Amino acid sequence: MKSLSTKAIKAIALSALLLPLLTLAQQPVPQVPLTSTHQIFALINRVINIIAAVFFLVAIFVIIQAGWMYLNSEGDEGKVTEARQKLIYAAVGIAVALIAYSATSLVANFLQGS
Repeated sequence: MKSLSTKAIKAIALSALLLPLLTLAQQPVPQVPLTSTHQIFALINRVINIIAAVFFLVAIFVIIQAGWMYLNSEGDEGKVTEARQKLIYAAVGIAVALIAYSATSLVANFLQGS
């Protein structure tokens, strides 16, 4: 019974986190072929934004899961260590993703000349 309720909570949390991605599917597909560098940069920027959104949603889910593991560790040192490691890995992943995202924005601005 406990594993069923845990799976149900995970499914609800995952669906609540992924639901906003459905709005990204509503954007119209460009009908004109890419002819200028501005259009190419806009397409690359859109793809990077979608990938970043998915990554940060997964990172938030991992942080929530690590917190859940920490709360349910019941004082077991192994479970506490595992939850702490998961939280550290998520924080490092978010930091690396922020640096990568800002670096791509910096390079795009440099190449566009603005």
